[in-house]
Amino acid sequence: MRSPLLLLALLLLTTLPALGDVAAEEIPEENSSTVSEDTRVVRDAFDAAEQAIAEDDWGTAVRRLQAIIDAERDPKAPTQAIAWVLPVRGRSVYEGAWIVARHRIARGGQEALAAYEAEFGRTATDLLREARATRDPEALAYVARHYLPLPSARTAVLALADLALEAGDRDGALGWLDRLADVEAVSGEPTEAWAPWRRARQARAAAALARPDTTDAVRAHLVRAEGVEASPEQRFAPVPA
Repeated sequence: MRSPLLLLALLLLTTLPALGDVAAEEIPEENSSTVSEDTRVVRDAFDAAEQAIAEDDWGTAVRRLQAIIDAERDPKAPTQAIAWVLPVRGRSVYEGAWIVARHRIARGGQEALAAYEAEFGRTATDLLREARATRDPEALAYVARHYLPLPSARTAVLALADLALEAGDRDGALGWLDRLADVEAVSGEPTEAWAPWRRARQARAAAALARPDTTDAVRAHLVRAEGVEASPEQRFAPVPA
């Protein structure tokens, strides 16, 4: 009589190949999203912008980059942002082209910001004035999405965070504040130039994260965590309860 262990071993030997075949069929070769291949216009715009930057012509560069920001959506897939491929540690990563264009302007520092303000500052300021007068979230969001490196768009982001907090939408407020932090993280401007915006952002983030009686403690925590000399332990410490 065969032992139960021997029977079990024989059963496993006969079933393992079949299980292996099923597993191989179920595991995809790679995880990927559908991305439009129609990026020629975007590629040309980025190339033209970089050429203008090399020639110290930030006026032309910001106009080219703004065209990418304004396009935003893929004409072949209106629900998707126009994709741009970024090399990251030997892999291809897809990012919204409009975000990459925004970051390129921000990385240009004060020279880029001055050219951007000269080209689009009045438009952004006029749109902000109208949006604030009506407290229209969609109008404010348009300014924030299209002109975020500019001070007027930063003001629009803070206004959107305030409206979200008034509505009790803490996640919405933090989402807008994250966009401001994202631009600051890549900005080529001096650290002190961002100080008032950082304080305003941190105050609203604390209001979104804290109870009324712990707002000051949470704000102090955020200031420490984002400090230039903050240690990893400070940066990743949990927010005070």
